[in-house]
Amino acid sequence: MRDLAAVGIHTRRDMSTRFWLGVGALKGTIRRVSLADCFAVQLSDVLNCEVVTSDHHEFDALVAQHVCRVRFIR
Repeated sequence: MRDLAAVGIHTRRDMSTRFWLGVGALKGTIRRVSLADCFAVQLSDVLNCEVVTSDHHEFDALVAQHVCRVRFIR
């Protein structure tokens, strides 16, 4: 975490162990989803909101599996 802070990346204080495990579980279950997208999906779950993206390539499958709510902007 110190290395991330050193390069200017700000972290959320609510990234609990449960949050990190959720990211890992999603990545382990649906391997074709990028790690960054796993973070977006988990954060949308924590905040009870939808993911806003134009990435149909990865998110169409997640929507079909009811993994998260998505609003496509294109």
